[in-house]
Amino acid sequence: MLLLCACRLNFDERASGDGGIDGDAPVLADASVDVAPGCFGVAPLAICPPGTPSGNRSLVPSLNTDTDCDFVEAQMTGPPMCVVAADRIAINVGVTVVVSGSRPLVLLAGTSLQIAGTLDVASHHAGPRGPGTNGMCASPGGGASATSGGGGGGAGGMGTRGGNGGAGTTGFAMGGGGSPVRTPSFLDAGCRGGPGGDGGAGEDGGVAGEGGGAVYLLAPMLQLDGVINASGGGGGGGDPNAGGGGGGSGGMIVIHASTLVATPTSTLLANGGGGGGGADATTPGLPGGEGAAAMALTPPPGGAGGGFAGSAGGAGGAGTSAGGNAGFGARAAGGGGGGVGIIRILAGGPFAGVASPPVQ
Repeated sequence: MLLLCACRLNFDERASGDGGIDGDAPVLADASVDVAPGCFGVAPLAICPPGTPSGNRSLVPSLNTDTDCDFVEAQMTGPPMCVVAADRIAINVGVTVVVSGSRPLVLLAGTSLQIAGTLDVASHHAGPRGPGTNGMCASPGGGASATSGGGGGGAGGMGTRGGNGGAGTTGFAMGGGGSPVRTPSFLDAGCRGGPGGDGGAGEDGGVAGEGGGAVYLLAPMLQLDGVINASGGGGGGGDPNAGGGGGGSGGMIVIHASTLVATPTSTLLANGGGGGGGADATTPGLPGGEGAAAMALTPPPGGAGGGFAGSAGGAGGAGTSAGGNAGFGARAAGGGGGGVGIIRILAGGPFAGVASPPVQ
């Protein structure tokens, strides 16, 4: 478990330049936890910049954690984190910032962080993967292959277990098992699903959905009017006679603030992706659904099965619902639905908006 702390933060509020790090004085002195001078946050997620975050920064629509970092912060057991730092950081109304890259993202503000638009660290079936995906996860099982109908892939697990894939060929081509619950004590992304089982030659199983990305928001004043989406990607639909891919689990959203102000319509979202649909002999299955702010508490649906004999994928997890198992298919079966991710507020709560799953 991550350590919880309602501690007093003492920030140096000096600003200079147009964004980035000013290498003068410590920015945080926290006497109630064992963190080094000049560091923000609380162990084990203390961030120690090389100097005072300075300037004002409005984030642009695309951010890559391999190339757009102000500095990289190591974790004791988890993957290194990409830190974007300034005195004041904003995502403006109407702006969607899509984040990708191999490292989890940290937004570190010396004075204030405001999200009025959308911070998208989710993974998408037809788009980019969220930041830090393919981390320290147990792999779910793939569906068994069969020319008469492959099994569905198991789904990724995080805050809840991933759903199992369905069995194809009316129960004889086994589906993959979903991966278990994870409770990492570090910042890490969600877990991907397993691939669907192949059919005959050239009939590929649905691709696995990727887990949602990971983001850590750290500021003395955090204003949330918009959306943070760390949902998992939907599993791909199977080719004719092939099983659907398992959905990815939701990722991780972590917040540490002295003051958190959230409007009732602000949304934190880390839902699991729906499993891909299995196919019949001629019609492919459809990909699984993905988390959306407008339907934050509604489980993302599994993809429809192809034709009359393919089975649908399982629904992804949302709210207090775990990811679902896919049904048997007379031909190919659907993939399991991804488990929900993790949302944690280490300091600054309570959160007055919509959260799926509930805040820990």
